[in-house]
Amino acid sequence: MSNAPETKYTDRDVRENDSLTDAAFNYLEQYGGEFQFLIDCKMRVAQGVDLTTGMIRGVLNCMRVDPRVTNLPDPLPTTLGDDMAEVVSIQRKTARRTRRKECDIEGFHEPHGGYGSTDGYEYCPGRYAINRQNFMVPATMNVELLAARSKTSVIHKVNTESDKHYFLWWPYPHEYGFRFSPDLHVYTVCTYPRNVKNPILFNHEDIGELQLIEEQSRGLCKRCFSGD
Repeated sequence: MSNAPETKYTDRDVRENDSLTDAAFNYLEQYGGEFQFLIDCKMRVAQGVDLTTGMIRGVLNCMRVDPRVTNLPDPLPTTLGDDMAEVVSIQRKTARRTRRKECDIEGFHEPHGGYGSTDGYEYCPGRYAINRQNFMVPATMNVELLAARSKTSVIHKVNTESDKHYFLWWPYPHEYGFRFSPDLHVYTVCTYPRNVKNPILFNHEDIGELQLIEEQSRGLCKRCFSGD
């Protein structure tokens, strides 16, 4: 992988290199993160819906900044008109992928196969005795205000009428226990940032104490406090 991830793939890269399309599909099959664009593309692939050239290009550019991806070729040199080229639908190359086979290994085993593999298999997520995924637990907010952990952030009103607040738990996928403490996501009255992860929670009477601890005054969100 190039040391210049700021150099981006274009539609031309996708059209002229079929292996990049295969790489994007394999990456989506293995993807387990929370970036909504990649989740949407992953769902389209799972439902058998084609990705456009632009979508594949977007996946590839996400892969460029993923430190786990190390075998992508550099983008082609940019030429005038690359960004203006017509976006067309790219279908999955079934002829290329039928040379690979689905996993038929019996018993528990680690992930294997997929893009860059030499074992001849499609990507297999492995087989384990324990299989767990991240999960959400609803949370009820009984406080009035919140602020992000950054000292430069403003004070927002907690949307106490919302039922969308939640804890996100991070279990180990194939063993007992948890990788991280749960993340608390709290929704604000305003629509930006809409929700804040692991905020400082407090009530109006606590603002002075918060400012004393941080040795500075935080501003108020104009959208949350517009009616006051």
